[in-house]
Amino acid sequence: MLLDRCFRSERGFTLIELIKVIAVIAILATVAIPRVVGVLQRAKDNTLQANISIVHNAIERYYAETGQYPNDFTDLTTKVTIDGKKYGPYLERVPEEIINNYTITDGNIVKK
Repeated sequence: MLLDRCFRSERGFTLIELIKVIAVIAILATVAIPRVVGVLQRAKDNTLQANISIVHNAIERYYAETGQYPNDFTDLTTKVTIDGKKYGPYLERVPEEIINNYTITDGNIVKK
């Protein structure tokens, strides 16, 4: 009898209450996760567009100083000598995603 009174005086959550809480958390997660994934993809896309714009500006500076467009992205990150004059570098580095997926054609950045 003494044991029954001890266990009855303890407070806690029932199994049903715990299942309800887990169900609510699961519903919230199914709504939130796709939104987070969408935000991450948009952030990656925006970063790529910003990087392309920066590289394009470097290409235009290269052209303004040398009178010709660079042959590839390495021309933007190293000093180049044209007619005895040294130019550049115009960028510290070009992002790998741009190097691997894009090329320079007549001063434009074109997807491979």
